[in-house]
Amino acid sequence: MKKAAMTLLLLLAGAGTISASARLEASLEMDRVYKGNPVYLYLKFTGSTDVRPPEVDTVEGLNIRQVGSSTQMSAVGGKVSRSITYSYLVLPREGGTYTIGPFYAFLDGQTYRADPVTLRVDEAPDTLPASPRAPSAPPGAPLRPDTGYYAGTDVFLRMEVPQRTVYVNEVLPVTITLYVDNVGLRGIEYPVFPHEGFSTGEVVQPERKRASYRGRVYDTLQFRQELSAFREGDYTIGPATLKSEKVSRAPRPTRRSSIFGVSVFMDDPFSTGTQTTPIELRSNELAVTVLPFPREDRPEDFKGAVGIFSFEASVAPRDVAVGDPITVTMRIRGEGNLDMVTAPELKAGDDFRVYEPEVSKKGNLKTYEQILIPRTETLTEVPEISFSFLNPSTGRYETRREGPFPIRVAEAPEASYPVQMVAMPLGEHIFQPEEEIGRDILHIKYSIGRLVPDEHVVLRKPYFWALQLLAPLAFFVFYFSHRKRTKIRTDRRYARSLKAPRKARSDLARARSFLARGDYPGFYDAIQKTLQEYLGNKFDLSPGRVMSHEISEILSLRGADRDIISKLEGIFSRCEMARYASSATGDGGHRKVYEDTRKVIDHVEKLNARSGPARGSAGKGNMKALFIVIAAALSVILMGPGFSDAEENVKRYFEEGNRAYEEGDYYAAAEKFEKALSSGKTSASLFYNLAGAYLKSGEIGRAVLNYKRALAISPRDPDIRSNYRFARSMVAGRVPPRSGFLSWRPVKLYARFFTLNELTAITSFSFFLVFVFLALAATVGGARKKMIMLAALTAIFVFLSSIVVFSKLREKDSYAVTVVPAADALFGPFDTATKFFTLHEGGGVIITEEKRGWYRVRRSDGMEGWVKVSQVERI
Repeated sequence: MKKAAMTLLLLLAGAGTISASARLEASLEMDRVYKGNPVYLYLKFTGSTDVRPPEVDTVEGLNIRQVGSSTQMSAVGGKVSRSITYSYLVLPREGGTYTIGPFYAFLDGQTYRADPVTLRVDEAPDTLPASPRAPSAPPGAPLRPDTGYYAGTDVFLRMEVPQRTVYVNEVLPVTITLYVDNVGLRGIEYPVFPHEGFSTGEVVQPERKRASYRGRVYDTLQFRQELSAFREGDYTIGPATLKSEKVSRAPRPTRRSSIFGVSVFMDDPFSTGTQTTPIELRSNELAVTVLPFPREDRPEDFKGAVGIFSFEASVAPRDVAVGDPITVTMRIRGEGNLDMVTAPELKAGDDFRVYEPEVSKKGNLKTYEQILIPRTETLTEVPEISFSFLNPSTGRYETRREGPFPIRVAEAPEASYPVQMVAMPLGEHIFQPEEEIGRDILHIKYSIGRLVPDEHVVLRKPYFWALQLLAPLAFFVFYFSHRKRTKIRTDRRYARSLKAPRKARSDLARARSFLARGDYPGFYDAIQKTLQEYLGNKFDLSPGRVMSHEISEILSLRGADRDIISKLEGIFSRCEMARYASSATGDGGHRKVYEDTRKVIDHVEKLNARSGPARGSAGKGNMKALFIVIAAALSVILMGPGFSDAEENVKRYFEEGNRAYEEGDYYAAAEKFEKALSSGKTSASLFYNLAGAYLKSGEIGRAVLNYKRALAISPRDPDIRSNYRFARSMVAGRVPPRSGFLSWRPVKLYARFFTLNELTAITSFSFFLVFVFLALAATVGGARKKMIMLAALTAIFVFLSSIVVFSKLREKDSYAVTVVPAADALFGPFDTATKFFTLHEGGGVIITEEKRGWYRVRRSDGMEGWVKVSQVERI
């Protein structure tokens, strides 16, 4: 804990000095390699860990791809330094000298540059020069005591590999076995070992078994990890070291294993009478030779895949039009280093527009999905796709081929724009060509309809979330009140105890009235009856058992103060005196008797509250809290958004825009409708007419944008839906969305049929119904199971509906439409970045990030890129 607190303080102290020393550095693992052998490129950014991976430009003759990242933090002299290093694997395909870079990183509006690096690639020699191997200790041999490691035959470590010769990129499984016999161990850690020339994979869960070694049976714990060679040469793996604790005087082994702080052999890891001694074990080391890729018969499309793989490819759809996307799915499955497998090269030529593939990995399957867009209707097939790999068991290359795939490409539809506007020399008239019959939008609306605030989202209002508390709060108040009423009916003792304080208060008031009139005999009689009834009800005693000595005994057992017991005995004694010798009541002290009686009752109530559940006031407190929440929520609702005189201006601009539209001046109409929107009030009809004006002006993107806005207010309006579909049909290069829960047709229909506020109300009402069914289950005994089932089904609906609500809210916040004829999505937020894909006017995207006048957007198929803010507009 102290260490974590110190680290946090150092972070806070050094936060102001991080950005001042920010820099980007580039380095190669080695600057000279043989052709076909990979080398790592490291781009290290010091000063922050929030930097995106710098882009590396394509270099002819090299394959470069990012393979991972690592972060570091150090604190020296109160100053904290943070850095992130991105690793790139560079695979040389041809010999020569290459310059990679320069490199650029971007952070908080600043640009950081790293100088280029130079890589020399030599042709691989026919044979590798032999080099002496490091001597290897015999497996399991005891180590010398002066090395500092534990030595013995009862506990030792052994490292094994299935082979000593592998190819670059080939997977090499390593097994490290802990042998133990008649020794107790605790706190066994994972072994660590040096592995120069190899990268590591995931560690497999250790396996416990019995094994025989050199004629002796041991309990073993096997650790497995996969290595992957990344450059040729002779290397030494290991020795592995493992830390643990040896337990002296351990009980008899039970052959029961566990790891990480629990004894491997002991019945009770916390047993007394044992001593632990930290030990460190060291294994043998292994000499391994890594061979380069063979030069003989190396295929042109070989990219470093080593293993035994199968390859499948498919193309869909097969019947398309020019500009429509075709998805090529490539699946690579098998045994080997799938991390080093890259996408098969698709030589589509200039007749296709080819996009970068998307990759996914699951188990021993790697899938690539690549988008092709045909440029001409003369295409008849997608070319053959090949995938080559090196089979390490034979040392020979193998190639798998799929295709070619026949396709049918139709001509592109008619011009994307339904009309073209031509201005006369003096700009006095605008002519519209005659439209094709059946290819026009429905006419504008003349009624502005109901005006709503521009950003009226119930989900963001405080009163909405306050109202959501009412359902569970009301349920709990009802539930506990119901339990209380049930207990009163069925528990006589509880009912008597519950009414005791209320009855005592009324009886004390009666005694006080006697005292005020000076009727002292009546006063003492009332005091005696008050105590007898109160104590009888409180302790469930019959009237004859409410005696001074019995009540004193009960109170003593319950921990009452001795002073209170004395007061109670004095009150009973005074009452008896008043009953049999009324003259004794004239000596004064009547007010003190009254106060002592009240104190006794209050003290008994406190004792009862400590020894049992809270009585009657709990339900009243809950009801009071419920009424406070309801009042607060209603006050917020009454203070909700209102309308001002701005409505008149909105209606005036709306009517002026309609007149301009009727006269064919669509630009002027759009300008008037935009002025109406600037007041902060809007309606579905206003967006609908604005979209129509933009569509008639040839601005498809803004038309789609405003039809979407109109649908958000009135999703069931048939005119809006019809015109929206017409405008969407004008959008070029439409991309099919990804499949998922939200793309399921019933869910899509549900989301489209209601507005965001309506969906919110439905979900909220269903949430309230869950507690109604739970309340009925608690009160209606015969239908309890049915009510619980209804509550569960309604809760599932609430959960699924909530997903739809929040996805629609996210769409409202981040959905945008392309409003320029074409927007190039780039790999980075700067003009010189490489183009990734193109957004067509009217196409929708999700904005995921904003930086210095750029949006990072995600298309419906999952592809992401950077576009300028001016090229898209939010809903």
